[in-house]
Amino acid sequence: MNKSRKILSFLSLTVVIFFSFYRLGLDSVTTDDTHFKNWSYVFMKEYEQKKYDRLYVSVQPGVLTIYTNILGFKSFYFLRDKLGFFQDITETQTDLFIHIFSKIPKSVLVLLCLIAASLLVKRVFGFRIGLLFFLLMGLEPFVLGNTRVIQTDILPAYLVFISTLIFYRIKEKGNYYYYALVGTLLGLSNIEKASTVVVLPIFLGFIMVRRESIKVKLLKMITLVSVFLLTMILLFPAFWGNLSFTFWRLFIGSFIQGVKGQDAETFTYATTAHVRQWYFYFRFLYNQLSEFTLVGLFSGFIFLVRNSLNKNYDKLSKYIFLVVVPLIFLLLFQLSTKKVERFMLYLFPFIILYASSGIVWVASRYKLFTIIIVTIITIRIVQFIFLFPDFLIYRNFLTLDRNYSTNYISWGVGFYKLSNFLETTYGFNKVIYIGDYQSLRLFYNGFVLDKEVLDINSYYDLVIKTNEQEDNKIILESSKLDGIYSPYKYVNFYIYKRL
Repeated sequence: MNKSRKILSFLSLTVVIFFSFYRLGLDSVTTDDTHFKNWSYVFMKEYEQKKYDRLYVSVQPGVLTIYTNILGFKSFYFLRDKLGFFQDITETQTDLFIHIFSKIPKSVLVLLCLIAASLLVKRVFGFRIGLLFFLLMGLEPFVLGNTRVIQTDILPAYLVFISTLIFYRIKEKGNYYYYALVGTLLGLSNIEKASTVVVLPIFLGFIMVRRESIKVKLLKMITLVSVFLLTMILLFPAFWGNLSFTFWRLFIGSFIQGVKGQDAETFTYATTAHVRQWYFYFRFLYNQLSEFTLVGLFSGFIFLVRNSLNKNYDKLSKYIFLVVVPLIFLLLFQLSTKKVERFMLYLFPFIILYASSGIVWVASRYKLFTIIIVTIITIRIVQFIFLFPDFLIYRNFLTLDRNYSTNYISWGVGFYKLSNFLETTYGFNKVIYIGDYQSLRLFYNGFVLDKEVLDINSYYDLVIKTNEQEDNKIILESSKLDGIYSPYKYVNFYIYKRL
């Protein structure tokens, strides 16, 4: 049995690592990726000049992402300037390598968080659930797609989930170092994503309702809160330069602008484009959760009903705390005017934990469990061959919502394939104008310029629209539609050629 476990674990680890890093950088490029790369460079320069009061560059604030980006920058420049690598590459290739190196440290950190979370799940719920959690979470298409982009909420989602599992395991008395560890993880999570502070009062509330003396409760809460604050202040130098403003932005400002649906990234506070219908998140989860996760959730629901009917409340009670945290997040994001699909990443670890438990409940025999693991790996390999490199284009084929479009979710996909199509069809050295020029310029060796600056005097070979409804008088008067390239359903590039 131990040998079988090792084989399954090694196979699962190998597949997850492969799809997490294979040709990393030749995939989705979100607009926030460029935003965070630019601000990371600014952060690095301001920090080196000790201008700490100018370090609050984003409402996110994305500090861990900024640090991993800086590590990527410095690694590339060290290899190029000190060791002589990458000397004969073009400017376009240099931008691409910087992009790739920016992704590597973040992806490694996310993988380590996945391993840590899976080991905790194994310790709490057993080997089978732990291994299934690792496999399902590591190969969940929406999660995998977000793991491979620079700006993503998957890192704080893991930190919140790990904190919740550790807090769940804390015994009633003593072990104050566990509370310090939880405080550290929540502090790291909060300087990456300000909204994760909502977990802190949940933990404090659970401490308050425990049957302990007031003194013990106070010591635990003081330990948790003090380490939480200390972690943020030490690791986010913006506190060093402007303590009050940074506290306000983290604990009040980000929530005010977020709930109002205002664009706080540029400090203009204009109405964000991410205002959605009230059912946006529910429709997203129904269509984007993978088939294995949905089947697992259905099995878990049957397990829940069965134990409720048998009045076996002991098995159910241990899940209550692990249900409260994701429900609070769902409520927070549901009430907010601004709705972004990646915010749902905070629910994914919990959802996949429930799904893993449901599948294991069905697969009571180890042989059946082994068959399920091998089946998941096989199907994922086949799926990802067709999805690569744009994992965010995935949609669950089991859902009945045929009008659901992944276009808004998969923003930034298809540019690597578009570049290959352009080079094959039109050549390598064309002058191209496109709206999302910073994505295409990473892959195309010609000249890629911002369509917003296109005027009557501009020379160009091609103009590309990513939206058929985009209107541009210059395009209509001086060019004609030469073709539509559609690497995926709902992803269309309208290519205009100069007359």
